[in-house]
Amino acid sequence: MTDADGALIDDVQPVIPRAFTVGIASGMRSWPPLAALALNYDSAPAQAAWRRWPVFRSPLGRTLLIAMGATEFVTDKLPGTQPRIALTVQPSRIDSGLVGRLAFAGIAGAAIGSEHGGRNSIVAGAALAVAGAILTNYAGYFARTAGVEATGVPNMAVSLAEDAATVALLAAAVPVETMADRG
Repeated sequence: MTDADGALIDDVQPVIPRAFTVGIASGMRSWPPLAALALNYDSAPAQAAWRRWPVFRSPLGRTLLIAMGATEFVTDKLPGTQPRIALTVQPSRIDSGLVGRLAFAGIAGAAIGSEHGGRNSIVAGAALAVAGAILTNYAGYFARTAGVEATGVPNMAVSLAEDAATVALLAAAVPVETMADRG
């Protein structure tokens, strides 16, 4: 939203649902929200400050974020991957643990906020994404664990359902413009 002179108005309202949704997705998988932003780079609003952040501005940076997002969908299924509630980083598995998960959520939320104005939107975006990530990180972990134990459904099946939910949430919060959308 802009004022009469074309300057961005710091509008927090549209940030709320998108940033919280990105946080919910980040609570399930830490890297894919940044990958979704990288995939959306060309169709993101011109005023989005995150488009000028070095990692997103660089084609190599965007490629690496996309690769990390895709890799996490695989590494999550490996037997040595630590629980998402772990406080440590496990670089050998591209697992950021809780601290990294919250940091990535904050970055993705700040990016969403940067599309809507100034500092208030960026801070609100980061805070809402972190809140969503905390909620989903713990709720998702305990629901997944209890669900597998109570139903006998294989952990792999539940993990794949989480992957699908992550992708669906990110598609809603960080829509990627396709060639068909461009006409």
